[in-house]
Formats: sequence, C-alpha cells, structure tokens
Amino acid sequence: MILPFLFFLTTFLQQEKAIPIKEFSWLSGTWKCESRQIFETWMPASDTSMRAINYHLDEDGERIIDEVIQLIYQNGNYYYIPALSYLDKQKPTEFPLTRHNQNGFIAENKSHDFPQRITYQKKGVNSMTAIISGSDHHKKAKIIFNFFKQN
Repeated sequence: MILPFLFFLTTFLQQEKAIPIKEFSWLSGTWKCESRQIFETWMPASDTSMRAINYHLDEDGERIIDEVIQLIYQNGNYYYIPALSYLDKQKPTEFPLTRHNQNGFIAENKSHDFPQRITYQKKGVNSMTAIISGSDHHKKAKIIFNFFKQN
C-alpha cells in the first residue's frame, strides 16, 4: 500500500518540478507596439519565472524604462507582477493568473485601482495583443496594445 503512494508522490513531485514557465516561452524576445514607440523585452529568468522590461523611446531615441514585469510560478500558482519604475518604493502589485494556456493568459486583481485585468494573447508566431482593463474612477476602461516581435 505504501509503495503505490510513494510512486504517486515521486511522480507528482517530478511533474510539479517540470511544470513552471515553459508554457510562456513564446513571450521570449523583444516586442514593439504597432502604433507607438513602446517595447517589451521578455526573457526567462529561471525555471519558474520570466522577466520583462517595458520601455519607450523618448524624442532623442533614449530608452526610458516604464516597468519591470515578472511572470512567476510560486506555490502552485502563476503570478504577473508589474513594478512601475516611478513607484520603486512601493511593493509591486500581484495579479494571479486566472486562466492560461500556450497562447496566452489572463491575470486579475479586483482590488487594484487600475487595471484589474491584464490579458496577453498570442495572435501568431510574431504578434500578440496585450490588454489592460477594468474600472478607472468608476468608468470602464480598456487599453489595447498590439505588439509585433522584433527578434
């Protein structure tokens, strides 16, 4: 009786170890927003996390970092954690992923001011859409970013 349980436990722990971030590897690379000089560069940080830098270019072509994003797997759950550069003294807000698959994810935090929902959707090999949405001062708001992969 104990042997089947140990086999199950060992198999479960191996699967738990292998799960993490591979499902989101399609994000790797630099993405440019279709209509603006906004970029996101995603890279694996470990077996359980990816990291992105979101930035824009100023009039002189200088890179201005707007936020650093982590996509992490922790305690059996995935989290999208953006840290805005101008709020570096505050703790970043966690958005637990409520849905995800190999083509995208939805992360939500209903207690956050704006956005409450962040969606990334792969549209093809070299394109994706990111949407931030929710209520902003009691008005529904949605901002859509269409990105194309640069490399």
